[in-house]
Amino acid sequence: MPSSGSIKSLLVLRLLKHKKVASSVLCYFNNSIAAMFFLIASLPLLVIAISLLRLSVRGSVFFFQSRRGFNGKPFFIIKLRTLGPYGRRNISPVARVIRSLSIDEIPQFVNVIKGEMALIGPRPHPIELDEEFEKKLPMLPERYLVLPGITGLAQVSKARGSVNSYFEMRRRLWYDLLYVRSQSFRLDLYILIKTIFGGFYWPEK
Repeated sequence: MPSSGSIKSLLVLRLLKHKKVASSVLCYFNNSIAAMFFLIASLPLLVIAISLLRLSVRGSVFFFQSRRGFNGKPFFIIKLRTLGPYGRRNISPVARVIRSLSIDEIPQFVNVIKGEMALIGPRPHPIELDEEFEKKLPMLPERYLVLPGITGLAQVSKARGSVNSYFEMRRRLWYDLLYVRSQSFRLDLYILIKTIFGGFYWPEK
């Protein structure tokens, strides 16, 4: 017969498990409700951007790419298609403006509603980019201990955009891990405010 101590420990573990599940559910609903609000608020801007892109982009104006999500699980991120078949070399002026203002990121509110992303967290990388750097940076998978975000501490600290070197990835990872280890409502609020008031826009390199 189990002792009273072991029964008490078992009850505590079950309580912690239920609290963790409840916290995850609450986080999902908070992110989903906020994402629905932002998606509806940005709908006029999104419609204008799609209309303009249809004049300069062949095929679908939406772009789907496999990225790593929570615990490294792959998912398809949704963006507006702003790059041509040869990348930045043949990007149209309209697409360049949409990209520089991060309007192409608006469809990712759908990823948040689906529970694949959060509003705030480390930006999800293309899988091949992670595979390139994870041997040189063993702590890279730690950034997936939380949901990836539309914006994050690295983005509002001017460590956003394409990564072309080990040093750029290491700098971004430093901010991502700082967020993972210091995650709090106050930090999320700070990132959200910086994003709304200019954190999304910097001229491209």
